[in-house]
Amino acid sequence: MPRTKFKKSWLGISALALSLGVLSVSYLNMDKESSMNKRPQHKSVLVYSKSTCPYCVAAKKLLNTKGVSFQEIDINHYPEKRDEMIAKANGRYTVPQIFIGDHHVGGFTDLLSLEQNGSLDSLLWK
Repeated sequence: MPRTKFKKSWLGISALALSLGVLSVSYLNMDKESSMNKRPQHKSVLVYSKSTCPYCVAAKKLLNTKGVSFQEIDINHYPEKRDEMIAKANGRYTVPQIFIGDHHVGGFTDLLSLEQNGSLDSLLWK
């Protein structure tokens, strides 16, 4: 149990550090140029977010760094989309909620976990 608590703490800290630009992009093993050259097209990506959410900023920064374009729906500006997000995310109501193709990734910590274990690329790229 304490190990899980530490992992969640570390993910929160790394999310904040990434959103503030403190965490090095090279730490996340990202090479934007080679990723873009090798993989010209990726699956559609949808991010439900709020402009004031640091985890949303971090998720968008991670996707941008990988050269991934995405559709963003800010639920502060489009509150009617909140119920749509909750339904698509199986009841999850926090932001960000990230979808790659038809796959519900979850939030930023889920996205970061996929990146760290090396499975994000295979999910993103066709």
